[in-house]
Amino acid sequence: MKRERIFHHPSDCFLTTGGSGLSPRGRAQKSRQNGLLWWVVGTTLLLAGATGSWLACLYIFGYPEKPQNYQILQSFERLSPPQVFSRMSYPEGQGRASRHLYGKFRGYNQTQLEALNARLKRDYIRNYEDAHSLSYLEGSFRIESARVLGEADFFQKGLLVEARSKDYPFLAAEILLPTKKALSEFSQKDLQGETLTLSAGTDFAALLHVAREDEKTIRLSVVPLSYRQQQFKKGPRLALSPPRAVNPRSDWPLGEALAPYNPAGNLAHEIAARIR
Repeated sequence: MKRERIFHHPSDCFLTTGGSGLSPRGRAQKSRQNGLLWWVVGTTLLLAGATGSWLACLYIFGYPEKPQNYQILQSFERLSPPQVFSRMSYPEGQGRASRHLYGKFRGYNQTQLEALNARLKRDYIRNYEDAHSLSYLEGSFRIESARVLGEADFFQKGLLVEARSKDYPFLAAEILLPTKKALSEFSQKDLQGETLTLSAGTDFAALLHVAREDEKTIRLSVVPLSYRQQQFKKGPRLALSPPRAVNPRSDWPLGEALAPYNPAGNLAHEIAARIR
């Protein structure tokens, strides 16, 4: 004989004979509970998606120097090409001699250099919109080698000049001279020994990369933001122009390491250059 169950509320009633089933009121209540559960789940997923999209946008716009971010921003035309600066419009900054910048960066460890270099490229890509107190390299530099820029470089067209400071030889500089048209190959011997002078008031040679070349040598990569014409005594005449885009995947530094500074050897080079 089946025993009947006693219920204290009509909504809790089950059929007392055979199987169990919800009453119409119980089924409606459970349906409302299920609907509320799915509404909570759906709203949570939507909020998570919106938050993720917001964070992704902040990351992409906040770090345009990263290759994948740069590619996305370029695809949606969200980046302005690098612009030409003049005396009236150049980013706030001061000209710094080789010795000053050498002393400033020599004590940086690798982590500090990586953070600095990321910021330098970020500032350049953003046309220095949020940059303050830039340091412009100035002084005279003896050219030791040069080569034409290619597809694998940060700038794909132009000339890369590798030089050593005449005022403080433990500072090496690679000076990027971008052009609108690709350059034909030329003999780098035409430029060896020539002096290239950078002025903070006309060239605005902004830093793009800082590297430790050896125990004593610091290498600075710079680009003149004025993009004014560059004339060499024996080499080509360059009509500089900002690039339409850059290659954020390029390796740095772009040039080969210079031979360690040798005071006696440097003096011999100077004498030979004067004789020529």
